Amino acid sequence: MTASPKTLEKNLWRWLRAAVDRCCFAERVENLVGAGTPDVTLAWQPRNVVKVELKTCARPARDTTPLHVSVQPAQPGWHLRWARAGGLSVWLVQVGSGHQASRYALPGPLGGLLAAGGLTEASLRGLSEVVAAGPGTVVLERLLSAACRR
Repeated sequence: MTASPKTLEKNLWRWLRAAVDRCCFAERVENLVGAGTPDVTLAWQPRNVVKVELKTCARPARDTTPLHVSVQPAQPGWHLRWARAGGLSVWLVQVGSGHQASRYALPGPLGGLLAAGGLTEASLRGLSEVVAAGPGTVVLERLLSAACRR
């Protein structure tokens, strides 16, 4: 039996929080705030703030099969408006689960590509920063690097 998308997203949040807990402020927001608002706010010195949308999906059996990432209609627009205002954001997309999971930080403004579908894992990898397990500062560096790509 496979886990529900909400359970997988909760596990991704636990992984992220454990990775960065000692080196930044990390807060998960339940999205009753507004349509499209990202799941997580990360803040660390000097004045870095990145909004993170958590997404998970199964790894398709074939490399040529597009990923199925569930994106709410308001989410890509939120990231575009945030970027126009000078904010930084990423989509942290976990493909697969357990020890076979891969995590990619896609720049916020590119979220429309996830919503449109058709991205394979290879194309997502090419547009993103790969976020591997490691020290929190390295995870933050990869998220910031992706957010600054725009």
